[in-house]
Amino acid sequence: MTVCTRNCWIAGAVAGVAVAALLRLALHMALAPAAFLGLSVFVLAGAGMVLAFCRGSAKAEAVASAVAAVPQAPEAPPEVAAVPEPEVSPEAAVLPEPEAAPIAPTAAPVQATSEAAVTADAVTQAAEIAPASPAPDRAALRAARVARRKQAAAEAAATATDAPAKPKLTKAEREARAARRAARQARAAAAAAAATVDGAPELLAEPRGGKADDLKAIKGVGPKFEKLLNTNGIWHYDQIAAWGPKDIEAIDARLEGFSGRIARDGWVEQAKTLSAGGATAFSRRVAEGDVYKGTE
Repeated sequence: MTVCTRNCWIAGAVAGVAVAALLRLALHMALAPAAFLGLSVFVLAGAGMVLAFCRGSAKAEAVASAVAAVPQAPEAPPEVAAVPEPEVSPEAAVLPEPEAAPIAPTAAPVQATSEAAVTADAVTQAAEIAPASPAPDRAALRAARVARRKQAAAEAAATATDAPAKPKLTKAEREARAARRAARQARAAAAAAAATVDGAPELLAEPRGGKADDLKAIKGVGPKFEKLLNTNGIWHYDQIAAWGPKDIEAIDARLEGFSGRIARDGWVEQAKTLSAGGATAFSRRVAEGDVYKGTE
């Protein structure tokens, strides 16, 4: 704080005290409002006088302090009287000259230090002048990601293509498989013939041609009931369509817990329609997936 600034704030304080005292004594104002107004006068008056009178003095003091901080040049030393050179005798002139003293290695470190400082300054200036590296382009990054994905997909496709294919069956293996299939069909036909001779309903060990009819298309036959019928040798619509009263009784005896379902739900009539290639309202709903959705 300069002298001018201190004097201005002292003057402002005096003015504030004077105003507070005048308001308190002359106008009989309460203490708190009078003190507040005196404080306001102190702040406003002090700040106004500092701004009005102390700008130039502050600059002048700053300049004076800066000038005082500058080191003064040392005075020249007094001249030294010249000393007369001693006379040299002829013998001294003949004496060999002494060897020169080695130069102290002090300049090299100083020079190295100065070169290092110059190099550091040059590097700093180059870093300031060099333009900042541009930010990566988003489009280029996106294109690179797409290229990597395509390459990964191509590698996966190549790996799948290189996977070993299933070995082809030899002629002997194909003939053996056909013989086993023919034997199964022969056993099924024999079982059907035996059932016909005995007067029992036609029962098959496996579906004809290896493909069974969808018995769930018959109303009253669900997924579990279909498996029970298949276990008892019933795979096709025409088997059910050929049942008579005695056949129904024989099948009812096999279906424990479901006695009477065949006649009650009209399996035989539905099976006749389905075996002839027709369709019922219930079979259409089954085909559309509205009946047994999510139960299989």
